[in-house]
Amino acid sequence: MRTLLLPNRHARPALLCLLIASGAAADDGPIREVQPLDARTVGYTLGDRVPRSVLLRVDRDWQLQTAALPAPGPQTYWLELRAVDVHERLERDARVYRIDLDYQTFYAPIQALERSLPAFEVTVGRGEQTASARVPPFRFTMSPLREVKLSAGGDQRAPSMLRPDIEPGPRPLRPAFAALGGAVVLAAAFALALAWHYARWPFGHRPARPFAQAARRLRRPADYRDALLTVHRAFDATAGRRVLAEDAAALIEAQPRLAPLAADIARFFDASRRAFFGSGEREAAALLPTAELAALARRLAAAERRPA
Repeated sequence: MRTLLLPNRHARPALLCLLIASGAAADDGPIREVQPLDARTVGYTLGDRVPRSVLLRVDRDWQLQTAALPAPGPQTYWLELRAVDVHERLERDARVYRIDLDYQTFYAPIQALERSLPAFEVTVGRGEQTASARVPPFRFTMSPLREVKLSAGGDQRAPSMLRPDIEPGPRPLRPAFAALGGAVVLAAAFALALAWHYARWPFGHRPARPFAQAARRLRRPADYRDALLTVHRAFDATAGRRVLAEDAAALIEAQPRLAPLAADIARFFDASRRAFFGSGEREAAALLPTAELAALARRLAAAERRPA
């Protein structure tokens, strides 16, 4: 048997009206169950949110008409509907909806007073057919924020019944200071690491890194021959003298960090010889394009940072 479940005895007249007026819970109707899932009915004050939920179970081929639900916005001078959410799921032979309404009350009672959320109708449809059921109002009790008069036998000198604020107690600061000290030490270590990496004070006396400087210069577009000369000057600064193709082997022997790049270094000197003393810049660029020349400078810069 299909039933209409209502929350309490106050809603029984609404059940009778519903059965007579709309027949929503009749055996031949598509609406099988309308069950309000109301929460607490007491303990609300000015500004509180009052949630309301309704469980609706209908025949599987009928669907809820969401446009017929209450629209968010002011409902009365003291009540606002903030949001309406609808959740749907399918059962074996039924379609179940959960309708969540989020109200907020702005009523400021001077004593405990009963208020009610308005009733509304839920409408389901199938094609051009529709059926409706009424959700009864929800009654709840609001309390004042403060008492406006003293209880019998109270202290008549007291201006209100508000309880005093809780006095703040001492809090241990040692964990906070320890965390602050750790952060300062970590920041100082990071700053020293950056200063060492970029050869800034107090590490300014460290020898310059010629290949790192060349790699930075090659980040900007440059003429191919100028790019070759930039890398040549880095080799010269590393060796402390002019380095030609015949001197590359001696340089690598003196700088073992460059040994893994011996083949690339030989290709660089071959391309340089073709650009300046051979067939020309076009053939040299085909052997060692500008992008690969810049990449070689970066690999040489990484190699010179390795321990000797």
